[in-house]
Amino acid sequence: MSIQLIEPSTSAPTGSASDSAVLEDYLFAATEMLSRDDLRVTTETDMTGWVDVIASAPRSAGVNPTFNPAKTDHADAYWLHVRHGSRTAAVIAARYIECPAYYDFVRAGTLWSRDSSATVEILIGDAGPGGRLAHTGGLWVDPDYRGIGLSWLMPRFNHCFAVRRWNLDSVTAMVFEGLKKTGIPEKNYGSEVSRLMIDGDFAPTGRPERITSLEYTLPFLVERARHDAELIGNDGDQQMRDLAPIASQRNDQAAINRRDVA
Repeated sequence: MSIQLIEPSTSAPTGSASDSAVLEDYLFAATEMLSRDDLRVTTETDMTGWVDVIASAPRSAGVNPTFNPAKTDHADAYWLHVRHGSRTAAVIAARYIECPAYYDFVRAGTLWSRDSSATVEILIGDAGPGGRLAHTGGLWVDPDYRGIGLSWLMPRFNHCFAVRRWNLDSVTAMVFEGLKKTGIPEKNYGSEVSRLMIDGDFAPTGRPERITSLEYTLPFLVERARHDAELIGNDGDQQMRDLAPIASQRNDQAAINRRDVA
């Protein structure tokens, strides 16, 4: 049986009692879906554990300084650890940010560095979301567990878990061009707002990059969670790969991904 360690919220209940109930229903439904693939998820707050996994992971894109406590300061952060027995199948992270203007925070370079001079030029000129935010990312899936739908379930799980934990106003993320071209951010992550943010030199990687910013408001996340919980609960025999818009085919199916999952 899958085990989900859901920690109590660190502030007042999110939005309304009904919003909190929707998020919690989704988290338990998603946990049950993970168990259909014999996977379990736990919450870790020592971010060096996430760093250790990513630093030694095969086919990893590298350690994102956003979630690395040796590189950046975190008011609060966690990572979700998906295991199959004793083996790590996937990890994903979130970092709490409270600020009046998210894109000012990004321009200051604070997502990636403690150096006050490490500013970043971005294409977005407005302030963006503000208040209680979570920046999410750091997803890595073991190559042996790719194609089963973890890139669909875990970002959505992470968003809902972060909202429930921190009573958020919005959630943010960002993706590099290579990933965006796959369609995964829109289809699997279910992004609400997608905006080209960087097109040029990017100091954290030391090379030119095209990076898209993703934004999610609380009402969007609650409605997506409601939809996904209903989708997961419709048929207890379905696995992640049956519902994820982008996943590998099952051996016993002619085609998959026919459902319209936002």
